[in-house]
Amino acid sequence: MLKHVKQFLQIAIGSTIGVYLGRSLWLWQDYKARPGLYAMNSAPWYLPLAMGALIAAGMLLIEGLALFLVNRRIKKKQQEKEGEGDGET
Repeated sequence: MLKHVKQFLQIAIGSTIGVYLGRSLWLWQDYKARPGLYAMNSAPWYLPLAMGALIAAGMLLIEGLALFLVNRRIKKKQQEKEGEGDGET
């Protein structure tokens, strides 16, 4: 069960990075194609990019912490299994 959770978290981390990079590239390309549209705003064109970076960093922090905890629990269970077999000889 924990291996499935670990695999899901790894996919979630990769997806978070991919979505952020894809959105960033789209925003940059849109800015290059229509700079006048972004000039009308009072905020710079890269502000949504910075906000997305903060959100992605927060998600990656949470997902990374969850992955760390799952890996630690998997390692602990493996050590318990190895410890059971050693004392019965």
